[in-house]
Amino acid sequence: MYAKVLMWGMLLIPWISLFFLKPASIRRFMPVSILGALLVTIVFEIAHAFRWWTIFDKATIVPWGYITNTAYTYGFFLIGTLWIFKLTYHRFWLFIVTDLVINGGFQFVVDPLFVRAGFYRLDNIRHWQIFLLMTGIGLMLYLYQMWQEGSISREVKNQDDPYELTAIASGKGEIMSCTPGHDNSKKEGFPPLLCINAARPASPCTPSRKRRRRASRSDWSDA
Repeated sequence: MYAKVLMWGMLLIPWISLFFLKPASIRRFMPVSILGALLVTIVFEIAHAFRWWTIFDKATIVPWGYITNTAYTYGFFLIGTLWIFKLTYHRFWLFIVTDLVINGGFQFVVDPLFVRAGFYRLDNIRHWQIFLLMTGIGLMLYLYQMWQEGSISREVKNQDDPYELTAIASGKGEIMSCTPGHDNSKKEGFPPLLCINAARPASPCTPSRKRRRRASRSDWSDA
């Protein structure tokens, strides 16, 4: 009884956590999360064929659960992937460290407890091998998200994280400090918000030093 409650909680509680995310964040990172769940489902299919492990009735909440752990794959892993990308994307090393910590904690702490509790049994694979496999899947998902970003609209990215576009533009030397509603912010394609510069206070729609240099050079060439 308690095992079924635990499995249902692992499936449903992660989905409830989506209420704490913006709809734009869900639209942006749900595709990579679904891909991750698909890859893990394929891993479970391969594991069933090669008898890597055996899932017992205690861990099944649906009739086909003896092949794929439904609670883990479509609850904990799918939504967990979405949260990881939301919190770490564009910071690769933070993503890697977070992924390693979560995979390591699950494989070397949580999984052994599940094995002892009789949820499943490892037959022809070890925990460290599963750890390496899941880490490889994480890297594949990050590469996919980098490719997927090209098809995500600027509006969705702005709604997900208004500061992201300005930060990216700042790295290219094209940042402008702008206040909401100013025409230049729309012209430059930046989100209508106050762009804060740590070096000096923000002023309404003030071009960066690079742009002032370019403008002064063009004036000299015209002269």
